[in-house]
Amino acid sequence: MIKVFLVSLLLVTSCVPAQPLFQKILPGDYPVTFDTYHAYDSSRPAVTEQQHKGKGRLLQINVWYPAILDNNTKLNFNDYVRLIASEKNPGPGDVKGALSTFYDWTLENKEAAPSVVDFKKQGTETMASFRQQRAPGTFPVVLAMHGGAADVALMAEFLASHGYIVVNTPGKGYLRDDIDVNILGMKTQMRDYEFALDWLQKRKYIDAVGKVAVVGVSFGGQSALSYSFNHDVSAVISLDGGIGSVFGAGLVRAYSKEGRSKEAAPLLHMYNPGDLYTDLSFLRNYKDCQRTLIGMKNMEHVHFWSWGLLDRYMPGVIGNIRPGNSYEAVLQQTLDFISMNSGREVKECDWCKEYRSEPEHLAAG
Repeated sequence: MIKVFLVSLLLVTSCVPAQPLFQKILPGDYPVTFDTYHAYDSSRPAVTEQQHKGKGRLLQINVWYPAILDNNTKLNFNDYVRLIASEKNPGPGDVKGALSTFYDWTLENKEAAPSVVDFKKQGTETMASFRQQRAPGTFPVVLAMHGGAADVALMAEFLASHGYIVVNTPGKGYLRDDIDVNILGMKTQMRDYEFALDWLQKRKYIDAVGKVAVVGVSFGGQSALSYSFNHDVSAVISLDGGIGSVFGAGLVRAYSKEGRSKEAAPLLHMYNPGDLYTDLSFLRNYKDCQRTLIGMKNMEHVHFWSWGLLDRYMPGVIGNIRPGNSYEAVLQQTLDFISMNSGREVKECDWCKEYRSEPEHLAAG
């Protein structure tokens, strides 16, 4: 029943054509396929909002794969948004409520309201198709921490087109839907991804996983770095992550004292230099790994999710800052950093210089 529901859910608006998603970056050689699963972790309790609690903690597991053939039936961006309705409970859920959750908070900006209402109705076509045949071979895995399918979908599709498998499980707290913004929240988020990877491997949805790359947005930044303390991680990418603030740095320090088995992986932290909470003192003094710090121009905190590109369809949807192609620069630099630390060829992104500060490279030790 779940599979039947998901197929119908994810093809509701796929016929809506689109302008090209990207203007500056080039998708890779692979078509992209997307799948979403539900799994129960019986070792942990269900959250309060979960209806059926007897099986344990429910996780929605979203995966983008390199595919064999391109499919003319593409997902619509709003298909990802609708998945909010099944994050707590499998089944159709409140699809209208999911769309309202994702879009309606932006309607406070009255100038952007007409375009938001329009995009909420029709969305736009993306690069991925649903449940197509995956490309043969072994591909590196990237974990996209913090946010749901719609928040990371554009990044995930881009990375999958370049030969990466991207895994996301929407964040929630230990006993409630809202994330615990503390060490418990970090541990819960990391455990969700441990469970998701194990579940996917046992069912042959992904091959045996060696080193993974971890991308963390916002609160996911400190979870991503902390995850590398006890797992085989090739690279950590923080997208305006909390590790670039006094509060987030304190959580990482506290967690690291609880014990760690590995050195931290190379770290790329891209951030909003205009944010009042930005404080890079921890990262500049953190000697456990190589660090690259890049300030991104014309980006609010929320632009480090899909909203950074959605502004093209809903001009001025977030505040007064227009990100332009800054989000695409973030995606290209993310790909380059992961590729560099995965042994793949990387070329310097010359056009990215327009949208960023000069990278600050800090050696380990």
